[in-house]
Amino acid sequence: MEELTAEEAFFGEENRAHTALSVSCDREFGKRLAHLLDLPGQAPPSLILQSSLSGFAFEDTYVIARISPDDKAARPGMVFSHAFIFPEKTISRLNDIGSIFRALYTERPPEEIHAVSKSFPATPIPKHFGGKFPSLVDALLTSTG
Repeated sequence: MEELTAEEAFFGEENRAHTALSVSCDREFGKRLAHLLDLPGQAPPSLILQSSLSGFAFEDTYVIARISPDDKAARPGMVFSHAFIFPEKTISRLNDIGSIFRALYTERPPEEIHAVSKSFPATPIPKHFGGKFPSLVDALLTSTG
């Protein structure tokens, strides 16, 4: 079975600010991504934050992340985010998005965290597509039999 490699990143509170805590890819890339994995503004005090999943294109990557409330943060309303970052051109080969959801932390772990590259199952490129992964339209119109 083929696999896709994803970079891993953790974001959360450090010195009362939301930042990249640990990234397995370029640190500057992580800093640029950090603000997208935070909540905008100050949440109303009565709001009870829930964990949420998100996926979005960023630069030449596709990010899949879970954003969760961080009860251990220095101030209320802050979040902890765990993300996997795929090259945008390969994300369509992902076999099971559930495997990514299951690998994402639902809360900030109590111990120090270290981001590492991880592999996820991928669909092999069919030989009859000439070594390139087909567009959805090509895949639907071409028999795999």
